[in-house]
Amino acid sequence: MSTRFQIGSLALAFTLGLGLASGCGSPSAAPDSSNRTQADGTWWGKYPNGTGIYIATTNPRSEWGIKTPDGWFYMTGFTRAGTSIVVNGGYWDGANFVAKKGYVVNADWNGLPFDVKEITAKGSDLRVVLTDGGSSFDVAGDQLAGLVLHLRIPGLNKRGDLLPYSLIFQGFKAMDSVDKDVLGYEIVTLNESAVGATKQPFCFRADTGENELAQFSSGAQWDVLTAARTDDASLVSISCASGAIGRCEQWGYRPWAEGQVASSGSYEKLIDAHQSCIYMKRADYCGTGDTYTEDGTMIGIDDNFTPAFQKSGGQDVEAVWGPKGAVCLTKQRRPDLFFPGCAVPLPLCTAASYGAQWYVQSSLM
Repeated sequence: MSTRFQIGSLALAFTLGLGLASGCGSPSAAPDSSNRTQADGTWWGKYPNGTGIYIATTNPRSEWGIKTPDGWFYMTGFTRAGTSIVVNGGYWDGANFVAKKGYVVNADWNGLPFDVKEITAKGSDLRVVLTDGGSSFDVAGDQLAGLVLHLRIPGLNKRGDLLPYSLIFQGFKAMDSVDKDVLGYEIVTLNESAVGATKQPFCFRADTGENELAQFSSGAQWDVLTAARTDDASLVSISCASGAIGRCEQWGYRPWAEGQVASSGSYEKLIDAHQSCIYMKRADYCGTGDTYTEDGTMIGIDDNFTPAFQKSGGQDVEAVWGPKGAVCLTKQRRPDLFFPGCAVPLPLCTAASYGAQWYVQSSLM
């Protein structure tokens, strides 16, 4: 059995899809090379997997984005388009994901109205550039608490009708992450057109009833069906802390950061390591959006960086992963789930099958 596109949690089978690239380059400055062990001196590396891309798969189903009368508008982030800031996302109509676009109208900050000139992120540090028509200034960090972004969001079935919603920032905190540089934001939404409307969580964990923290990053967004990455400098992604996008950032593979490849000694951006991690976490062997695991299955993670971000020391190797899915497969994570194989069969994992340039490896626990 395979599952595709977890908007939250249940295995919703959608009918709707990266070899291993080196991508080595020379950074302007070497990244931190300190020991990445945990506070008790042990290494990170053993975790439960999960199939959700933007938020964890749970039962009952968790949701993310903006709750509307037409259902959840699954918001994936922002795009700069000329002088406008587009809100990207879409709806699940029961059979397909229907992509839709809204836009940012303006903002309220410290009780005053401002135009929004830009939304970007430096690492995971969200920065909103506000202007009063003259001067412009950044709002970031704890200054974001109380910021209200006024949006217009399209409905699912109504052409031309844009619904007024607010995205309200209530606080932020540092996430429990390997390099201690991933930030999470508490965000709620409000239907501005509904009398007596109450605030709704942006990252709703149905299993705990909590509003999970959201994470931001610049330069890419991910397909909600397949987790395929689209790179563009104008893109800002928003995801929830428990989904594969956010969790792989917490595990150390931040796409904005750099790491030293152990096998070559060269430094490179962690963009492809992060993408490899997404496929690994979801057991998406073929990189098509089909996953072959059950949520909560434990895996061990090791990588080809020095110092390592993850070091489980697992000996029962499952697969080695690249930015298009698994590059080799020795044992299936969940052999009780039928896996028909990939269009191009995966070789067994040996040094010859993946060489010296690899990113992450998963082991059975």
